[in-house]
Amino acid sequence: MRIAAAYDNKKVSKSFSRTTQFRLYDVRYGKIVRESMITVAGNDLSALVRAFDEAEIDILICDEIEEEARITLILGSNIGVYNDCRGPIKKCLRHVIEDQAKIQRMLKRDESV
Repeated sequence: MRIAAAYDNKKVSKSFSRTTQFRLYDVRYGKIVRESMITVAGNDLSALVRAFDEAEIDILICDEIEEEARITLILGSNIGVYNDCRGPIKKCLRHVIEDQAKIQRMLKRDESV
């Protein structure tokens, strides 16, 4: 799973639409196995969607995001969006990883029924 966090000095950037830097985290079995950074040229929605598609993002962590952008990412690019995340990125990232692990456990349990 690849998670992108709207980045501003080790914290989640306040406004998704004004963010040009995103910290990427590759997560396997609940552990971060790789970190990198991408900078998006231009901060219009189409540029962000293209960059996320190219980077194969599965989940976005952000604070404020416009409804149009949220819907476009979810429906158009099949990217999960965790918004209203504030503070240090690592804290928000831990929450997302734990949440995704719970979802996976629930899905496995449902498959066995």
